[in-house]
Amino acid sequence: FIRDNTRLWLETYRMDGMRWDSTVNIRTAAGQELPEGWWLLQSANDLALGIGGKLMIAEDLHTNAWMTKTTGEGGAGFDSQWDATFFHPVNATLITPSDAARKFRAVRDAIVSTGSGWHTGRVVYTESHDEVANGRQRIPAMISPADPSSQDAKKRSTLGAGLVMTTPGIPMIFQGQEMLEDEWFRDTDPLDWQKATTHAGIVALYRDLIALRKNDDGKTAGLTGAGVNVHHVND
Repeated sequence: FIRDNTRLWLETYRMDGMRWDSTVNIRTAAGQELPEGWWLLQSANDLALGIGGKLMIAEDLHTNAWMTKTTGEGGAGFDSQWDATFFHPVNATLITPSDAARKFRAVRDAIVSTGSGWHTGRVVYTESHDEVANGRQRIPAMISPADPSSQDAKKRSTLGAGLVMTTPGIPMIFQGQEMLEDEWFRDTDPLDWQKATTHAGIVALYRDLIALRKNDDGKTAGLTGAGVNVHHVND
């Protein structure tokens, strides 16, 4: 049933791909690997590979290299997986109020890490539906709870955006992040679209970063590849 549902979305509805939620709970139970769960993931990804041109992403969050190995190798066959080893050190560095507590070697390690063996094998981000939900705040609100639109919140949250858009990997932004949305994610609180005007400069920054990442003007091809060099690390 699940495999056929995958076919429906990818073939009939012609979706570009799928992000599989909590794959660790498909492939394991009570800490034990489930052969049937691995088969389901492999079968769905082989199906996507056969259709062609689809991007299959795992939200596994356990830095398991087998998630992005091919099914022929015994892996799950995903194209990419969310990289929590990027999120956590970068997030901690952005939100800590103390300069003395920032550890930029951890940020350096987050930038250069390629746990999957190739740069598009990981998804890099500073906000997600899990990390800013259930009472946990957006990054601007974590930086400056009393005033999420403060200069400090703007500067540090957009530094995070700069890291996401210039780090090897597949960059991901969360809904409203590009207009400095500050409310924690829940279905009773819609996006405040007025912020797109209030923070038009932030929106423009994200638009420009995306254009640079895609090499739209033919001058930033380096940002489309796997090359990276962190040449200055100083706390």
